[in-house]
Amino acid sequence: MKRFVFDVTVDAANLCNLTRERDRLRKDISAGRRVVVFGRRNTGKTSLLRNVVLPEFEAKHKRAVVLFADLMGVSDMADILHRLHGAFEKAVSKAFPGQKYLKMVTQLFQGLRPTASADPVTGEFTISFELAKQKKEMDLTMLFDNISKLHKHSGALIVLDEFQDITNVPTAQAHFRSLLQELPGTLSVVILGSKKHLLGKIFGAPGAPLAGWGIDLSIPTISTEAYRREYLHYVNERFAAGKQSINQAILNFLLSL
Repeated sequence: MKRFVFDVTVDAANLCNLTRERDRLRKDISAGRRVVVFGRRNTGKTSLLRNVVLPEFEAKHKRAVVLFADLMGVSDMADILHRLHGAFEKAVSKAFPGQKYLKMVTQLFQGLRPTASADPVTGEFTISFELAKQKKEMDLTMLFDNISKLHKHSGALIVLDEFQDITNVPTAQAHFRSLLQELPGTLSVVILGSKKHLLGKIFGAPGAPLAGWGIDLSIPTISTEAYRREYLHYVNERFAAGKQSINQAILNFLLSL
């Protein structure tokens, strides 16, 4: 159903414009490239990934592990590890649902003890991991090593949202430089950010650990002429249900307010 959607991630049917960005991401991910996506808040970058690009990738690669982690507001390395560990468990559970894959997962991740469980209400299958010999979470190096194993086994993709917030953690940039460099060259990594000045400090500042990493993709704002034309079509599609319409001049006036 075509409708105006706000305050939540937007589904594919209600995402406005971004076809050029969608096609770029499809090609870059398919080629195993590393991409830094900048877009202001509420311009659709997260919706584009989560509700369009990633479902298409998962449909083509049934057993691929897609790790999506939101790093907004991370406060220290323990917080980053917690977010990524949870995203890893969720991604593995989705790629390998059911008990039949548990043995394979156990053999693939030596040194880890996977535990399978199912929600008694929803029936949703989940896998959690503990270190086989020590009672603590895996560290970031082990986590990324395991993602590399999964990529070689059945494919993987890493998406890190609001990445610029790692600037709140003094050692995080150096950690991620090491982790990202060690990944297989064919494993695509997509980094999203909404604060251009902080992304610039991470990827553009000379001497920064991640300077020059990846290729850039910017999400346009509604102020661009092409986006306004697309948005006029988008608005009138939804106004049609009430037998209403507006023209470009009226839309421009509304946007100016």
